[in-house]
Amino acid sequence: MFYRCSNQDCGYLIQGSPPQLCPVCGCGYFKKEEEDRIDGQGWIILGYQAEVRKDWEQAAGYYGAGTALGYPPAQCALGWCYETGHGVERSPEEAVRLYRLSAEAGYPPAQCNLAWCYENGRGVRQDMGQAVYWYKEAAEQQFPRALCNLGLCHETGRGVEQSWEQAASLYRAAALREYTPARHVLGWCYEHGRGVEQNYGLAFHWYEQAAKQKDAEGLYNIGIYFLRNGQTQEEWEKAIQPLRQAALEGHASAQYYLGWCYEHGQGSDQDTEQALYWYRKAAEQGDPESICRLGLFYEYGYGVEQSWERAVHLYRVAAEQGYSPAQCNLAWCHANGKGVNKDLREAVYWYEKAAYQGNSRGQFNLGVCYANGEGVMRDDRQAAAWYRLAAEQGEPSAKYNLGWCYEHGLGVKRDYKEALRLYREAAQLGVEPARRLMEELVTLLQNFKN
Repeated sequence: MFYRCSNQDCGYLIQGSPPQLCPVCGCGYFKKEEEDRIDGQGWIILGYQAEVRKDWEQAAGYYGAGTALGYPPAQCALGWCYETGHGVERSPEEAVRLYRLSAEAGYPPAQCNLAWCYENGRGVRQDMGQAVYWYKEAAEQQFPRALCNLGLCHETGRGVEQSWEQAASLYRAAALREYTPARHVLGWCYEHGRGVEQNYGLAFHWYEQAAKQKDAEGLYNIGIYFLRNGQTQEEWEKAIQPLRQAALEGHASAQYYLGWCYEHGQGSDQDTEQALYWYRKAAEQGDPESICRLGLFYEYGYGVEQSWERAVHLYRVAAEQGYSPAQCNLAWCHANGKGVNKDLREAVYWYEKAAYQGNSRGQFNLGVCYANGEGVMRDDRQAAAWYRLAAEQGEPSAKYNLGWCYEHGLGVKRDYKEALRLYREAAQLGVEPARRLMEELVTLLQNFKN
């Protein structure tokens, strides 16, 4: 038996015994409703109630009844059931069919869902043109999720011409309609000056707006904002609470940075046990930075029993995910026989992986391998080329070694002035042998003049 609230402006509907008061309007009187008189909106209301009860089969049944009446929101809701396998056998193809019916009737959530299916090739052949078309259809009705997703298309240049300005404009439109993901993305645009003039105040405002809705990404960004822009321990302390809230929501990057704060005592008391706890939480989610950091703890025995073998295992897991610092660490272990058999070719393999990603440490060490013929044929030109790439990123030892190459004509044309410049820069960055060579080279050049 179905009962409907007697308040005509309410329309609340329930199956089974009605409550004493309507949960929507507070009315205390319900009247019986025949099943064949229930409209599409009524079936949606019943479906939502079933979802709250986690009775997915009944929810899908209610949405099916609404779909039979040709009600677009019911078609969309049933499509979601087929997409996710809630209450029905999962069928992305059937989900697309239902989304299309609803989308063609002009229902924006279905248009957005259909666009997402085209974007990701879910239940239909991937087609960014169709994805953008349907996102635009929904965005024209100011549907926030579509505005945000269309913004991402413009940010990445998928299906449309890349434009940070257009992306930021769409993110702003979605953010003003209280769409939380758009709020933290718009904050990021203001922080980094992408598509808008850089404005830290507005960046913080939008991060805060997202955080107020308990959005993990917004909380994380507020924490990082304080961590990056703070100058004192008191300012850094402001990062801990939002990072902790985001970490408790399972945000892997927040877990990593919370661990980092505890490891370094930044914004909190130094606490190795807490650092390990949060690094492990993030590592369980596959976060490569945390996995690599745990490797360092095992390498040095911080809070755990020292184990080169365990360190190497963790470095390898992170390295295979493409994390360049872990690739460098793993290469060093192979080069020095720590936790694995010494294997210079394997060391070169991992240094090269890191170097091609622009990691200055990997570039420098690959240069050393070429200079010494370790794991590769000696090649002074290759050595100098890798030293140069690392030096351009400010790597002190690379500047020193490249200076040596210029002084002695190794892989480059001999150039004492360039060698002197590089030695000077390396010395200023703390490379003491560079200071001695700089002084010797200055003396040599003076003797040439005399």
